[in-house]
This record gives sequence, C-alpha cells and structure tokens, in this order.
Amino acid sequence: MQNVSTSVKDIEKKKKKYKIIGLSPVSFLVIFAVVIVCMYLDVLPAGITGGLAVVIPLAAILSEIGKRLPIIRSYFGGSAFVALFGSSLLVYLHVLPTTTIKAVSDFTGDPINFLNYGIVVLIAGSLLGLDRGSLRAAIVRYLPCIIACQAAAIVAVYVVAWIIGFNPTEAMFFVALPVLGGGIGAGAIPMSQMISSTWHTSSSALLAEMSSSIALANAFAIIFGGLMNRLGKVKSSWSGDGKLIARGKLEIQDVEMESKTDDYQKLGVGILVSVIFMCVGTLLNHFVPLIHEFAWMIILCCILKLSGKLPTYIEEACYNWQQLFIKNFGNVILVCLGVSEVKMADVLNAVTSTRVILILAAVVGGCVAAMAMGKLLGFYPIEAGITTGLCSTDMGGTGDLAILGAAHRMELLPYSAISTRIGGAVILILSGILARIFIMS
Repeated sequence: MQNVSTSVKDIEKKKKKYKIIGLSPVSFLVIFAVVIVCMYLDVLPAGITGGLAVVIPLAAILSEIGKRLPIIRSYFGGSAFVALFGSSLLVYLHVLPTTTIKAVSDFTGDPINFLNYGIVVLIAGSLLGLDRGSLRAAIVRYLPCIIACQAAAIVAVYVVAWIIGFNPTEAMFFVALPVLGGGIGAGAIPMSQMISSTWHTSSSALLAEMSSSIALANAFAIIFGGLMNRLGKVKSSWSGDGKLIARGKLEIQDVEMESKTDDYQKLGVGILVSVIFMCVGTLLNHFVPLIHEFAWMIILCCILKLSGKLPTYIEEACYNWQQLFIKNFGNVILVCLGVSEVKMADVLNAVTSTRVILILAAVVGGCVAAMAMGKLLGFYPIEAGITTGLCSTDMGGTGDLAILGAAHRMELLPYSAISTRIGGAVILILSGILARIFIMS
C-alpha cells in the first residue's frame, strides 16, 4: 500500500514539474488560446510583435510533439524535424490563416529579416565558442580527414548521379553540399540564401530540397553509427573502443566556454559584435564578391579565434548570446522557415528513390573515405569513420549525439563537434564559390 502511495506521489511530482518553455501547461494553454483567437479573428498585431506571438508557442508545441515520436526522435532530429516540417504541413493543409502566414513571412524575411540575424548569431557564437587549441589542432591534422570525407562524398554523389541519369550539378547542390553543411540551422539556411542570391532564384525551393536531403542523411548516418559499432566488434583491430588516436597525439579538448546568461551587459556586447562581424563580411563581399558575406564572416571569425587577438570577454559574449538564442529561438527559426519558406509540396516531390540512392552515396562514400584517410593519419578507422565520416553528414549537434549514442562512443563528442562546425564552415565557403562558378559556366 505504501509503495502505491509513493508511486502516486512521484507521478504527481512529475506532473507538477512538467513545463512548456518554462510555463505550466495551464499558463501556456491560456497564452496559446489568446494567439489562436487573434489569428482567426484576424487581429494579430503587425510586424515583429504578431510574428513572435505566433511562432514561439507554435514552436513549443511542435517541439514537444517531436520529443515524443519514437522514430522521428531517434533518427530524424526529433523536435527540430517536427518544428520545420510540421509547421510547413500546417500551411500545406491550410490550417493557418493567410494573414498569419503573411505576418510570419514578413517577420522571417523582408522587411524584418529575422532569419539573417539568426544565421549571424549562430555563426559567430559557434566559432568563437570553440576551444582555440581544438581549432588549431583540427586544421593541422584532423581537418585533412574531414576534407577527404567531403571530397569523397561530393565525388560519389556526382558519379552516381551521372550513372543513374540524374543531373550531376543538381545532385551536388541539392544533396552533397547540404548533407555535408552541418545541419539545417547553420548549414542549409545560409547555404540556400547564398546560392539563391547568386542564382537570383527563390531560396524557399532550394531550402525544401536541401532540408529533405539532410533529414534523410541524418537517419542513414544514425543507422550506420550502430552498424559501425558492430563492425568494430568483428574487426577489433580497426577499433579503438572510443579512442580515436592509434599513434601520435591530437589534442582536441572538450573545453566548455563559460555560459552565463544573467550578465545582461555582456549579452548586449554579444549582440553588437555578432552583427559587426556581418557588417565586415558584407564589406569584404563588396570588394571580393566571389566569396559570400557569410563565408567572409566565417573566415574572419576563424582568423580572430586562432590569432587570440579578440578579447576573451568578447568571445564569451558572442557565445553566451548564441546559447541564449538557441535555447529560446532555435526551433522558432525552424517554424519561421516552415511557415514562410519550406513548401511541403516541394519537400514531398523531393523525396524520391533517386534522392535516397544519392544520399546513401554521400553517407557511405564519406564514411569509407574518412576510414581510409584516418588510417593513414594514425587514427582508428572505425572512430575516424564515425567522427569525420558520419558526423559530417548528419543534422548538426543533435545528429552528432544520436550517431555517437548509436555507436556507443559518446566520448568522441569533441571530435564530432569539429566535424560539424569546421567541416560545415568549409562547405559553406565552398558552396558560395561553386554557385558562382556553375552559374558563370
């Protein structure tokens, strides 16, 4: 009897602790009800006020759903996947009023352009928040393994596309590059913006194609993570059982920068410096248009981080603001994109048997090349294939965790972060250059 009463109390405690974006379910439902009434009576405030009123609670609900769908949660990115494609589905099914869609679209793009600001924050914080020693070591020894993976994946997709009669250039831009770009938020979104501005086309169609490729590649990479673990048991000489280095040393440390979000002045510095980096990137793009402003921003952040000339206070400010932004607006940005940019009809048309074959070529080609190059560089092939291969073709940070979890090698997270951040930055720069080359040819 006592055990029953104890379990009931535990259940009640869990119910009391359950919150949605920090609010009790009742408080959240009251807020969401106000938004629903305003939406369907067509009295939403204009501009950023109305846009935020819709996307924040909608992102919260879709994220909660994504966390609780087993297959989606395990293989397709969970809350991020549902936030992006769930919101797009609501538009596709005409659940959201036209005026609401317009309010969110105005907030996401012109005239407010919240999307570009989000990209700037993500780039500055992710690169400046990286440990300097890890960045230096990655460029010297780990980066060649990443580049081998990327080159092999791109070549594999290009060749397979040519063999099966698919346009190789289209395969490269809609499959290979986005799959290797580090996810949707810091990869496909800026990539679609860069390519669309060069090709003078709509970024929404590009993003729909890229997002579907990334989601499928993420699922395949997680599955292969489990298979690599089994391969390591069969071929024990290939596996370091969670240790990457077979010979020599590679110092990549999991050094967490201080993340404090209660220093409001410091957060303000992070906001300012992030946008100044973008201003410099735009200025450099004005004189050297071959390289996109986002790519210039990445190069600038890397140079300043490696040189150590930027005060630690500023680095921490950018990183802390990015962390606060991700926590509160990470899935909000995805909902903004789902409502205003990603067309579900385009996504459904993009998921074909041909696309699946090309994505498999990217994941397998990149993984095999990473294993081979890793062996030459003194890494264990299994660990190299997981960290520089599979973690280069996933959905970003959440994909890294899922892959390493499936491979039972969570201790390799610092290496996978390098693959995602630095590898993704390399692909962003490359995609901007290739977009100009192919449009000029």
